[in-house]
Amino acid sequence: MEAALKDFEEWLKTIPLQEIVYYAVFDSSTGQITGIYPNHSCPETDHKIHIDDDVALSVLEGKTNLNSYAVDISSGGLEIIETKSLTKIDDVLHRIIDQRWSENNDNDISLSADVTNKKLIITLSEKFYQSKKIRWNGSTEMLFLITDYNDPNALYDTISVTVDQLFKSKSLDFPVDFPKEFSVYTKRIFKNYIIKHESS
Repeated sequence: MEAALKDFEEWLKTIPLQEIVYYAVFDSSTGQITGIYPNHSCPETDHKIHIDDDVALSVLEGKTNLNSYAVDISSGGLEIIETKSLTKIDDVLHRIIDQRWSENNDNDISLSADVTNKKLIITLSEKFYQSKKIRWNGSTEMLFLITDYNDPNALYDTISVTVDQLFKSKSLDFPVDFPKEFSVYTKRIFKNYIIKHESS
């Protein structure tokens, strides 16, 4: 019996182990990943790409959410990208500090109030463009309230922009008829905001 068991173990060693390869199946119109599968159980479809073991196992083990990834169809190379979703840091209105009173040079969102040309320019920091494998959740909305100076209750105008719009354009400008003295308030999504007042 022991000899037969030993022969069976030796025979098992001769059988080549099948390498497990992981695939992400995705929606061809949106790039959203609908499932991650090992090669032996992957559905038959043209809309799948090979993915790294680390990414696949992270999702399958529940360490990463499936919605955190998508396929970049526009690149033509069909590579997996990370989808960033942002939520409000808190639900409190914060006055955006004037550049003159700030020593911080690492700002996520910079505003430029061009009083002469009556426009507010909103710019996303260059540091968010360092990774080309990121897509921002387009539904993440930022609101900027143009108010009386230091008084969020006296509202003059509201500017709405999604993070995805800003990421695609790097900088956007909006028409604003600024009062003589004003402040800009927002509910923070990013950590650091700054505003610069420009006039000629």
